[in-house]
Amino acid sequence: MRFVIVAVLVALLPNASAPAAAPAESDPGIVDLGEDEVVAPPEETRSLGGQKTSFVTTIEPAAQPAGSDLGAALGSALGVHVESLGGLGQYSTMSIRGSSGNQVAVYLDGVRVSGGGGAVDLAAFPLAHFERIEVLRGTSGARFGDAALGGVVNLVTPRGEEGTWGSLSLSQGLYTGNGSGTVADILQLGSSFGHGEEKWRFLGSVQGAWTNGEFLYEPDADLGLGTRDVRRRNNAYESIGTLLKGGYSLGETWEVYGLADVFAADKEIPGLTSFPTPEALQEDRRLLLVAGSRAVLPDLGGLEVDSRASVLAQRSDYRDPGGGTTGFPFETSNEDAVFGQELALVAPLGDGHRLRLSEELRHETFDGDGAGAHDRTTAFFSLSDTYSPFGDLVTLMPQAGIDLCDGGDTLFSAGLGVEYTPWPFLALRANGGNGYRRPSFQELYYDLGFYAGNPELEAERSVGFDAGPVVTVGWFRAEASYFRTSYDDLIVYLLQSGFRFRPYNVGKAVSEGVELGGGIEPWEHFRLRANWTYAEVLDKTSDPSWRNEQVPGKPRNAVFVRCELPVWDLCPYGEYHFVGRNPVTRANTKLLPARHIANAGIRYRATETLAIEAACKNLTDERAVDVRGFPLPSRTVVVALTFQW
Repeated sequence: MRFVIVAVLVALLPNASAPAAAPAESDPGIVDLGEDEVVAPPEETRSLGGQKTSFVTTIEPAAQPAGSDLGAALGSALGVHVESLGGLGQYSTMSIRGSSGNQVAVYLDGVRVSGGGGAVDLAAFPLAHFERIEVLRGTSGARFGDAALGGVVNLVTPRGEEGTWGSLSLSQGLYTGNGSGTVADILQLGSSFGHGEEKWRFLGSVQGAWTNGEFLYEPDADLGLGTRDVRRRNNAYESIGTLLKGGYSLGETWEVYGLADVFAADKEIPGLTSFPTPEALQEDRRLLLVAGSRAVLPDLGGLEVDSRASVLAQRSDYRDPGGGTTGFPFETSNEDAVFGQELALVAPLGDGHRLRLSEELRHETFDGDGAGAHDRTTAFFSLSDTYSPFGDLVTLMPQAGIDLCDGGDTLFSAGLGVEYTPWPFLALRANGGNGYRRPSFQELYYDLGFYAGNPELEAERSVGFDAGPVVTVGWFRAEASYFRTSYDDLIVYLLQSGFRFRPYNVGKAVSEGVELGGGIEPWEHFRLRANWTYAEVLDKTSDPSWRNEQVPGKPRNAVFVRCELPVWDLCPYGEYHFVGRNPVTRANTKLLPARHIANAGIRYRATETLAIEAACKNLTDERAVDVRGFPLPSRTVVVALTFQW
């Protein structure tokens, strides 16, 4: 596939050879999780119900160290924990405030990409596609529907202005000390380009990645495999992702838009160090198509109408001729698709008062070897109100939702958010509500590699709230929050037969903790950002063997610190990421050790069109592990070049 990656990128380069006009705005079809902002298209961002009272973090992909992926970027956010099976391209999921990956609703420019297929694999979304990433923390079922128990992630692609612009990026990485003798252990090549006129605009992004995955790791001493470092085998990966989008203005208040996202990846599956799979392979494919229109109707009091249709199709093929996982040759294919239709109406009812009504119809299908074909249709209706009766002093956000399924179950959700701003520099926020999540097809029926489904699963339900202050004073910003969420029938993957995982309804669990985060920029040559998350996710079932024990895969503590020292055209930076001990078993008899990962690098703006970056990731060369002992990459040195027009 690497030849295809290079060929496609080279073919597209001529489109990016004109003077640049930097991309500025976000697409009018996105879910904006931040402040409520509505202006007639296409001038500004369209908000699908800005969550003003919620706790939201914004991540800038361009600020991440060279060679980073989406999982690494999300792992730096307050309240977020990312689990990875180790290395570029390997399966990774995210948790918000102790949730599972399936309890996070993920959107790409307003279109849900999580749902019937289960938790979103973060490795399947090239980081360079996105202009920013928004993370909303907290139960949001009444606004976003199914699977938003832990929070919501919005992947926002850029939108170009008038003119032509383009960029080309190349990064090369080496795992230190592995003795492979190769020129590069990691290659990432990408091109973005766009053009816009007064009435229309177009944007494209093509990103390719390759790695041999041969970093060093330390064998598990408990298994008697020795103490000498071993090179990771059967861990190669290659992918190509293409994003095309555009919009056309039919008038000052009406716009149509479309998006196409295609992704393909081939990867080797190394398995656990104690149960290797030296011949296992997996192929992943994804296609997302979106078409929609948005209008503001002045004759109806500025009523906003946003309607779109989407198709999401995914396929995974897994082969293990050597039977490293099952003990016999194993092969399986799984396909899932979602056909969606959405309509949102936003009515301004006066100063400080906005009413929003939305409808989302989804038909989900799944077909997998050994599991058969399955489908379901759901219809979700949400009503929310943003009301500021005393100007900026108080904002109220009541919300309610109903979710109908052709399987017979009807799920209700409701919530209330409040923001009190006694002074311009201080906002006090509180949110509460209930949520739900139907088991995904992956949890019910998947039989892929290390994961096996469980058709007996029931829907998860939750009730949660959070509260805390947000302080903004000039160059200083800080926030603190307390959160608590009670779960019924929590779904957690548990280890089976030594090397396979299967989901179960654990019963009852409580996620409770605190978050502290903020940043300072006292002058132009110093920027500091830091956050700390403490989350107790305790099993509340009656079995004394694991009652009040931490749910597996949920570390209590996480810390992230980033410091930048920009001077002239140089910007050295450093990062520190701590993740506390992580339980593997329900009784917490086995815990993964805490990990301390430090990164350092420097960016240099050589000319207006050329930027150079050098980075060292895992600076101390720590032998870190994740999930059931999957080793994470050793020290990696990356050099990146970026050309812009």
